Order: sequence, then structure tokens, then C-alpha cells
Amino acid sequence: NGLTVNQSLPIQIIVGSFTEESNAERKIAQLKTAGVNAENIGRYDGLHLVSIGSFNSMSDVKANSETIKSAAGTYWVFKK
Repeated sequence: NGLTVNQSLPIQIIVGSFTEESNAERKIAQLKTAGVNAENIGRYDGLHLVSIGSFNSMSDVKANSETIKSAAGTYWVFKK
């Protein structure tokens, strides 16, 4: 799908947040089975965040919104 996760970029596309790391890893496995690259980008406010893409700016997110929607369905943007 062309999306990549780069934890050094300030904007992450989040498709799940989990208190248990094992649940985040299960979500990542499901996404990878569906052909979507995903990573646990760490713990924030006690939740493990699963990202499917990273961007430098919100304009980049908007330019890729169709790709993001087709890969994720529902998502939210996390800005570090």
C-alpha cells in the first residue's frame, strides 16, 4: 500500500491502542496478514499504539488519505 512506519517522523497513523502489549502484537499480526505494514510505536499514556504509517506534515496525511483509509478503515492521527 506504500505506507511505511518511521518512528522518527512526528505524525503517526494509529489504528489501535492497547493496554496489553500482546493485544497490540495480535493487531499487528492481523494487519500484516492483510498485507498492511504495522508497528508498535511505543507506549503513550499507558497504551501501546499501533501505527501503519508516518508523515512529516498533516498535508502529507491529507495527500495520502485514500491510501490510509483503504489500509486502515478507521484511524486517528497521533502527533508527537
